[in-house]
Amino acid sequence: PPPIAPPPPPPQVTWRNLRETMAGARLGGAITLDQILTRPALRLSPYPTSIRHVYLCSSSTPPGGGVHGMCGYHAARHALSRIFGIKHQP
Repeated sequence: PPPIAPPPPPPQVTWRNLRETMAGARLGGAITLDQILTRPALRLSPYPTSIRHVYLCSSSTPPGGGVHGMCGYHAARHALSRIFGIKHQP
């Protein structure tokens, strides 16, 4: 059998990695005015994709990164409305 390669070394911690982690770049990109208004693409609804019945619900969609789950909530509401005609119930 072929020899098993050793695992790669861990990534080097640099000031840039640390800064990006603290600034939120790992949670969906830079938080700038143009990114907030046009993320992930410049269109009226950021959730549908060009593939039928496929929706984005990542931290790159509004309201942005975090652990609150609101990106998925809004994407699900949008999908339910477009596919099944179910409107939001208060």
